[in-house]
Amino acid sequence: MNLTRDQLTNNWHELCRKIPLVCGLKTLNAELTIYACLQQAYKIFDHVVITDDGSDDATMEMIQKCIKDFDIRNVSIFNVSDYDPWPDQVIEKKEGDHHIPRKAGKTHAKAQWKNFAAVKQIAQNCIYVSLEDDVIIFDNIRQRIYDRISKWEDPFTDCEFFNVSSIVDDNHVLRAIYQGKPLPGINQRELYDNAGDWTLAAIWTGSDLKIGPDPVYAFGGCIYPWLPKNQIGKKGQDNTMPFGFHLLNYRTTKEGFTYELGDPGLTKISDLGQTGEGVDFDLMQRVWFPKKIVIEKTEENYVQRLVESK
Repeated sequence: MNLTRDQLTNNWHELCRKIPLVCGLKTLNAELTIYACLQQAYKIFDHVVITDDGSDDATMEMIQKCIKDFDIRNVSIFNVSDYDPWPDQVIEKKEGDHHIPRKAGKTHAKAQWKNFAAVKQIAQNCIYVSLEDDVIIFDNIRQRIYDRISKWEDPFTDCEFFNVSSIVDDNHVLRAIYQGKPLPGINQRELYDNAGDWTLAAIWTGSDLKIGPDPVYAFGGCIYPWLPKNQIGKKGQDNTMPFGFHLLNYRTTKEGFTYELGDPGLTKISDLGQTGEGVDFDLMQRVWFPKKIVIEKTEENYVQRLVESK
């Protein structure tokens, strides 16, 4: 059935729930987290499209192990390392996207564009849900995603950014505090939430929206056309209950990473009190990691250790 633009917009609330949710999972050197990420994602989404940008660790082995362990059939994998949508853009990050080194030309924006393009090859009409490889989503988010996108007034230009909580190991979260104060312009439910960005976002593939480099920070991705309702009204403004965990600094390259003893951001989950109620922290025990990051307190600082999973 072919619908006009007006018909689709006017009936979006009902029609959107018939459109499949397809997860676009982009990855690069995420051997610690990609198994747990996929372990949750395949259960929530109709299909998962993984684009790998040239991992040289055990990322692909962990993906294949997860697929075998759970007999996953709703996943497609693309190696996109040799394709560059904007070869003239050369940006090197020694501590780049999600705290991993990225070679010149391997930007977040390019990875995001390639992932979106791969999803549209698999499903031309879907809700594209962008997922980072160090985000572990909760069990109950499928209906919540549909509930949110059903409120779009114009599906051709609306998008969504979902809140996730920042966690560093099984026992600690990281509150967003800069120079002793909360980050300006961010509307957080709690200080350890990131209030919505590319960690978990949604776009309808039939919309007018495109992905390109951020006009201010070209390394990062941005949704075009640049619309205030999306970039100001939604990004960093989701103060609802979180949709999952963003595992900050959860990389093999971050073994030995330290926090100061007086760091106001690093907070024990057991000390959160009411601010932690309703958040599924037990999920970190239900998903599998080949090794785990743990925070240890020393006389000088808090330090990240890499330990074998039990």
